[in-house]
Parts: sequence; structure tokens; C-alpha cells
Amino acid sequence: MKIKPPLLLYFVACLFYMVSVCVGNGEMMLLSKPVIIPSMLFYYIQETKQRINWNYIVIIFLCFIGDMLTLLDIEGAHLVIISVFLIAYCFYLKSITDDLLLNQLKITYKKNFLVLLICFFFLIYLLITILDLLVESQAENLLLLLFYGIVLVLIGGVSSFNYILKQTRFTFFMLIATLCFVISDVFYILRAHFEEVEVFSLFNNLPQVLSYYYLTKYYILKPAPMKR
Repeated sequence: MKIKPPLLLYFVACLFYMVSVCVGNGEMMLLSKPVIIPSMLFYYIQETKQRINWNYIVIIFLCFIGDMLTLLDIEGAHLVIISVFLIAYCFYLKSITDDLLLNQLKITYKKNFLVLLICFFFLIYLLITILDLLVESQAENLLLLLFYGIVLVLIGGVSSFNYILKQTRFTFFMLIATLCFVISDVFYILRAHFEEVEVFSLFNNLPQVLSYYYLTKYYILKPAPMKR
């Protein structure tokens, strides 16, 4: 099957961006990263068989703003960046919650309930661990970071619940996109407060650029809302 031009452009831009991250080439980052999200947007418009989902448009637009602020490394923009991504995640949480409400809200097997509990408590444990590190480092804006973490936990829990209830391609892409968001954001926060650990940059950037692909595939495959 022939690969679509926007998708090809996305993968090429991701490759160049990750190489630039590894070698620390700022000029290559400035050239490659601004291409990633627009290429995914064009891919979505080209591939979707339904009406444009405006939640997706808002999310991808906010992520683009957050990415550009991060890329430009503007002094004092850390709070703005977190706020922008937080708003994007709230829109994403609404989308996946809508999907959950369309499913039957019941767990058919005890083992599925156990898996859901394990995922949820792991996310809670991760949130507490990160906050503990931030308290020890006397990080600022702890309340905002706490709310940010709670939203991530909710996204993780709802995505896992969706996948357990209905194992389809679109819930799979939802789950992987969420996993990428969580991994990327954990390492972004750690990198912001522990800059001397270089590997944090790789674990922040790789899941982030991959998340846009999985997010877009999720919205392409997402069933249209039923008419009442």
C-alpha cells in the first residue's frame, strides 16, 4: 500500500528531529519539529471519512503552540507550556470519556477488573512519586502540577477502561497515545527540574512525537456520535 505524502513527511520530520535531539543540533530541531504536527493535521483531513472532529483540531493546535514554546526555550514560559498542554488534555479526556459512555459500563471478567485496578494504582503511584521528587526539589506551581497529574491519571484510567471494555483498533490507538502522553510528560517534568540528566530529553521527545501519530489514528477511527 502506497504511503500517504503527509504521513511520509511526518515520519521524515520525526526522524530528523530525533537525530537533532541526539546530537544537540538546535538548527535542525527548528527546521524539523514545526513540520510534525501540521503533517499529521493534513493526514487527518485526508483520511477521515466523517465530519471534522473539532476536539482533535483544538488538541492538535494547542499541542503545536506548546511544542513551539518548548522549542524556542522562552524564559519563564514553563507555566504557560504546562497550562497549554493541560487544556489540550482536558479536551482529550472529554473525547475518551464520551467513548466510555457509549460502551456498556460493566466489566465482564474479574481479570479485566484486576488489570484496570493495576493500571490505575500504578498511575497513582507514579503521580505520588513524581510529586514527592518535586517537593524535595522545592519546585514551584505544585498545585498546577498536581492538577496536571490528576488529569493524566484520569486519562490513563479512562483509556484503559475503554480498551478493556472494547478491544478495537481505535481503542488501541487511544491507549497507546495516552501511554505516550504519560511517558513524555513525566520526563518533561523531570527534565525541567533535573536538567543534568541528559537521557530525560530522549524519553521526553520520542514518545511526544509518536503520540501525534497515535492520537490522529484514534480520531480517524473514532466512531461518529450517534444521532438522537
